Amino acid sequence: MDYDYAIETVRREVRDLTGERIGKSTMENFYYGKGDPKFSTVMAIMRWVDSKEIASSVNNNNNMSSVNNNENNMG
Repeated sequence: MDYDYAIETVRREVRDLTGERIGKSTMENFYYGKGDPKFSTVMAIMRWVDSKEIASSVNNNNNMSSVNNNENNMG
């Protein structure tokens, strides 16, 4: 994946989720741990991370349910 594409994707998803507009340089600085981002920027990114973790957890649970259902149907 192209680095610029990844940065733009995260920026767009954070904006869609939180309404917070984050500049490209702010996102790059956050990624590399440079500077001192605003609290609202950090919180917006944290909400985005949380949403990804929740989605991943739901997907993992659904996949496990599917595996368990398949095993039950086979036996």
